[in-house]
Amino acid sequence: AEFYKELAKLRLGNAESQNVTPKETQIFTQKVRQAPEQCRMPIVVEESSDSTSRLTTVTMNWLCSNAEDGMTEYQLQQRGSSGNDFEVVYEGKETDCILDLLPDAYVFRVRARNSAGTS
Repeated sequence: AEFYKELAKLRLGNAESQNVTPKETQIFTQKVRQAPEQCRMPIVVEESSDSTSRLTTVTMNWLCSNAEDGMTEYQLQQRGSSGNDFEVVYEGKETDCILDLLPDAYVFRVRARNSAGTS
């Protein structure tokens, strides 16, 4: 909060020195959007298997502490036990998704993105 007060003072000072009207001055005091914080680890909230296929269907869910602060997109990434690189398996605005997975051990991570950056 102190950062925003100092930023507002700085911008108001600049506005006053440039003869800006009071209406225009209000724009300078708006909160500056910050990049999202790290999201919590995604978790499996539901799992089901079909006896006729090798696939397991899982519903993943995740939370981000500042999700109400203008998130525009989430990206769920997975890496299998034999892989070194993560691959994107979901991109969108929801905080859950359904995946069909082959038998393997997986590592998942989530990234949040807004206009100020990516977690």
